Amino acid sequence: MIVLGYKNFYIFRVFNYINDINRLMVDKINVVIITGGDNLESESSWKSAYNVYDLIGNRDFNRFLVSVVNWRWTIVKTDVISEKDIDDADIVLSDFSITYEAEKFFFDVAFISIHGYPGETGHLQSFLDLVDIKYVGSDVLTSAIAANKFLCNEIVRNSTDLHLAKQKMYETRTKSLFEKIKGEFNYPCIIKPNSYGSGIGVALVTDDIMLDRSLDLVKSLGCDVLVEDFIEGREITVGALVLNGSIHVLPIAEVTRPRYRCEDGKIKNMFYTSRQGAEICFDVELCKKTGHYLNEATAHIGKVLGCKSFYRIDYILGENNAVYFLEVNTIPGMTSKSVFTKQIEKSEYRLDEVYNLMIEEVVSN
Repeated sequence: MIVLGYKNFYIFRVFNYINDINRLMVDKINVVIITGGDNLESESSWKSAYNVYDLIGNRDFNRFLVSVVNWRWTIVKTDVISEKDIDDADIVLSDFSITYEAEKFFFDVAFISIHGYPGETGHLQSFLDLVDIKYVGSDVLTSAIAANKFLCNEIVRNSTDLHLAKQKMYETRTKSLFEKIKGEFNYPCIIKPNSYGSGIGVALVTDDIMLDRSLDLVKSLGCDVLVEDFIEGREITVGALVLNGSIHVLPIAEVTRPRYRCEDGKIKNMFYTSRQGAEICFDVELCKKTGHYLNEATAHIGKVLGCKSFYRIDYILGENNAVYFLEVNTIPGMTSKSVFTKQIEKSEYRLDEVYNLMIEEVVSN
């Protein structure tokens, strides 16, 4: 089936797709970029997928874009291939192949570009393992641990000397949940869905009204509620590449975002992790010791969790330069404007070379 769009997805960019499906018969690496998703980060997933699609276009890859929405798989038409050429190309999920004109062709490697479920939670990786398709990125276990914020925090707490905020997880069906949270946490505090994408539903709560609203949102997402003390400080993010078994930490970036305050001085920034209006700075003023510590912590956590290909870790730099761990993103944003993309651009690596090398490395192993 051919899909020309996705729900409210706009056609952000159109790239040169393979000119003819018959190129599958050429001895090239068949790369499938999997995007879509069933969550509120789907738009960002699509943007990342198109950017990756474009960046790997200078190699002898047969590139395919596949959408997965509610586990419905479709080949996505991106530009000039006529519908007649591709109408007969169906995805065979039993062995994850394409059947075209009675011939079967197999994908060599998958590049997952889905933030949140099912791409960042280990579910999609589990399916690819079952059909024996190699993929760029972290495996099932690492993805599942990183996606579970409470569990990931506990592992980091027990394997590093990083600071972590006081936290507690609650089931959304917990009786008198509102009163329990009010009894155990002071305002301001952070409300998060425990196992959703990193950018969705994370709220900075400063009063009862915001607490009630944020709990309703988390419940609507079908997740447990993670509550944390709010740590005042600078938001720092550090990306890393994993190439040939070695972790290469990327330049440190600082995220500054507007803080909206009412006349009483209370912060009213509901969606705390929203990047709308945020500024990314790479001329980060850090003492040498703190910068070295952030780099070492990023590499260490990547090793402990077993991250592969790429990841990004978010921190808060609090009072007296205390470094607080926030979370690990195993599939960071890869749009042209994403922090992770800019970190690669600021490094010694070329953006297109990074993704090409990752694909070739996965295929050769």
